[in-house]
Amino acid sequence: MCRRYLVFLILQLCSACLGAVAIAQSTEASGLRIRYDPDASTCNISLVGTIRAGDLDRIKKAVPLSGAVKAGPTVCLSVSGGDFVEGIKIARHVSSMAWSTHLQDGAICQSACSWIFLAGINASTAGTELSRTMHPTARLALHAPFIDVDKARRRLGASAPVERVVAFYGQAVAELGGQLLAFANHRLTTGVPILNPSLLAQALVKTGGDWLEVTTTGDAMKWDIEITGYPSPAPAASRDDVAMACRNALAKANEFWDWDEIYRIPIGDYEALYAADKRSLIAHISFGDRANSSYIRSASCELRFEFDDGGGISSLHAIANLPRSENVVTLDIGYDTRPKAELVLPTFAAMSPKTTLETLLDGGRRRQKPAALATLVSPKWCERQQRMVDRGRAPR
Repeated sequence: MCRRYLVFLILQLCSACLGAVAIAQSTEASGLRIRYDPDASTCNISLVGTIRAGDLDRIKKAVPLSGAVKAGPTVCLSVSGGDFVEGIKIARHVSSMAWSTHLQDGAICQSACSWIFLAGINASTAGTELSRTMHPTARLALHAPFIDVDKARRRLGASAPVERVVAFYGQAVAELGGQLLAFANHRLTTGVPILNPSLLAQALVKTGGDWLEVTTTGDAMKWDIEITGYPSPAPAASRDDVAMACRNALAKANEFWDWDEIYRIPIGDYEALYAADKRSLIAHISFGDRANSSYIRSASCELRFEFDDGGGISSLHAIANLPRSENVVTLDIGYDTRPKAELVLPTFAAMSPKTTLETLLDGGRRRQKPAALATLVSPKWCERQQRMVDRGRAPR
């Protein structure tokens, strides 16, 4: 994300905090409990309670810089909030150490904690991937930090001169903005920022009791949060559900999440092949009206589903913005302007992005034979590919 844009966001945040100053959030009743277990199967590091100043030093003392957890430890969080600046310092430490983060069943992670959660990075892939997972029943909530006026008054005294109050406010805002800017500039080793710009922008306008919560499958897909602990879903015996995975892939690849039209455009053409020996389905989909091919540019996908023994989706890969030269469907798009994007989608991507996370625990849909989703048998698929070759189009 552009540094200038980050500075703009943080200035907007600081101006929103003007009525508000003491960098703190939520209760400070019991402090932060830190537990380190390198042999734990999931939670090598547990942080529970409320964040206070000095907690980063306590974490550094409790967790060695190198140890038995070669792939990088997982930090499990259940933190109601606390000192925002200290939380950002901990988040920067988590990302620099390439620790994974996780929210267990029923865990609450809000305010300062949410930034620590978003710092999760996969050490086993040399820092090229994010690693932040949450159970469907966990609560992840973000909002803008604020400066506690009452705490500032107690610290400075009721008779403190205006100049001292202004200086205190300026110092607090400078520290807050500096820490947030430094964290927002953290990147994966691929150069991708660990904070999605839209997530940062939306969080920084949430003030008072207004929260930005991750509650739907669309939220999770949009902001690269992996959901764990639910049974594998399966699409109904309908091409509409397979097409939903394509719609979500297009939204992800092109940042179309706020454009409802992508979820209303009719399916223009659909072809799919099922390989029973591999329990896999490959589908090519284009959207639009056959009478009008100028509906949307590059609204086409290739989807590759793999199914488990019960018919649930075990993995889902997509190529969004599939070029016309690689598409076996008969409806030509007419535009090939957006670069194709290869994506690994969550298994729930065949469901509406408005699906609540807790719905995933229901198993979602009835099971069916994946073969019912196919329209072509192998010879017909190969014939389509041969026609592509004859027309000078590359087969897949």
